[in-house]
Amino acid sequence: MASAYNYALVKSQLKCDCEPYTQVKTYKAWKAEGKQVARGSKGIDTITYLDYQDEETGEDKTRPWHAYVFCECQLVK
Repeated sequence: MASAYNYALVKSQLKCDCEPYTQVKTYKAWKAEGKQVARGSKGIDTITYLDYQDEETGEDKTRPWHAYVFCECQLVK
């Protein structure tokens, strides 16, 4: 989540005072830190872009990708 658009999108949908760049991460990012998102928590849908290499032509391309993010307040205590 590195764009100004996603920052504003997430900030407007948060019901708490969490800061998007530091306290909001994907489910996999929280899990990698050893933390668990509470069951039933709803993520905020953001659009990010993934870089990949086309198998046929070998050229580098970018495609849109949906990522759901969760704030620190949605973690199991």
